[in-house]
Order: sequence, then structure tokens, then C-alpha cells
Amino acid sequence: MTKTPSEIYFENLCADLGIPLRRIQETNSKTPDYELAIDEQLIVAEVKEMTRNKEEQESDRVLQERGYGNALSTTPGDRVRKKISESSPQIKARAKGKYPSLLVLFDRGFVAGHLDPYCIRVPMYGLEQGRAKGTSHIPPVKRKVMILNNVPRPRSGAE
Repeated sequence: MTKTPSEIYFENLCADLGIPLRRIQETNSKTPDYELAIDEQLIVAEVKEMTRNKEEQESDRVLQERGYGNALSTTPGDRVRKKISESSPQIKARAKGKYPSLLVLFDRGFVAGHLDPYCIRVPMYGLEQGRAKGTSHIPPVKRKVMILNNVPRPRSGAE
């Protein structure tokens, strides 16, 4: 089986840190990717890679055509929440409530900020909500983030 870049990086990181790991053989049922051993404690690990979705790919395409991409809007943490949901059955099948487990999310650096700290907090704790004093009659505002994807940098010098 071909390894993803995220799996290769994870294996190299564990090797560099001296953490023993074993690749779990794939079967017909969903399984996590690795078992690690830290201080003789078995840990189940699943590695997920953030890839560009259809909207981001379309933005890339129009960037090539017209020199700037589309403005994309997303709820923070949606992509992380999806990865958690996808990996949960795999991890639970191996951990069986007996072993700690770990979800490793990998971003090649060109995905639109899906792994920034806020996008990790939102799936865990929900969107931030707040009220200003004296505004109890107004419903709270939920934070939404607009990601400007593939916007060319300003040119240096005079135009």
C-alpha cells in the first residue's frame, strides 16, 4: 500500500523522537493507522491529511485563469470536525476503551488555515459567543471566518 505524505511525515517524526510505532495491517474493516508505545503504554493513532475541497480547487483553477482566486467562507472547525467523525469508528475499533488514542491532523501548509488553533477549538467546545453589556435582547453573534484563498500578494514598487 502506498503511504500518504502525512503518514511518511508521522513515521519520520516518531523515528526522530525515538517513539516505537507499528503500522496496523489494513483489513476489510476500518482500522487506525498505527500503534505507538510510549513508556510501555500502547497508544492507537490515526493520521488524517487535510486536502483541498472542491471549492478550494475551483479557486485554484480561476486563480490560474484570472490571476486571483475566489473568496471562500466557512464555519471554523468544519473540516476538523469531519476528520474527527471519519476517524472515530476506526480508532474506537482498535482502542476498545482500553487504550489512549490519538488523531493526527496533517496540513501541507497550503490548505486555507483549517488547522489553526481556533479551528481546532471550535469542534471541541463550539463557536465562540458573546454579549455586550445591555444587549440581552439581541441574540449572540456566532463567529464566522472568511478565508481569502489564493489572493495574489501586492506587487512591490510603483505601478
